Amino acid sequence: MLANFKQTYNKLCSPAQVYLIITAIWLILTFLLNQFKEENTMCTLVYSFVWIFILNLLCKKSEKLAWAVFLLPIFLHIIILLFVICFLGQMTAEIIVDEEIEQYN
Repeated sequence: MLANFKQTYNKLCSPAQVYLIITAIWLILTFLLNQFKEENTMCTLVYSFVWIFILNLLCKKSEKLAWAVFLLPIFLHIIILLFVICFLGQMTAEIIVDEEIEQYN
C-alpha cells in the first residue's frame, strides 16, 4: 500500500504534491489538537483531492499556471490580513488619541 501511495505521489506535479503535504499536515494537527470531527475531515479530504486533481490537470497545460492557482489564494489572504492589521492599527491609534483629548478637556 505504501509503495502504491509513493507511486501515485510521484506521478503528481509539484504544486499538487505540496498541496497534498499541506493537507496531510493539517489532518495530523487536527488529530493532535483533538479537533477531529468526522464530517469536517471528510469535507477536507474531498476538497483537497478535488484541488489536487485540478492542480494536476493544470500542470499538464502549464506548471506555472498551476503554481499561480496554488499561490494566488495565499497571496490574497496575506494582502487581506495586512489591510486588516493596518485598519485595526489605525482605529486603535484614533481611539487612543480620542481618549487622550477627552482626558485633557
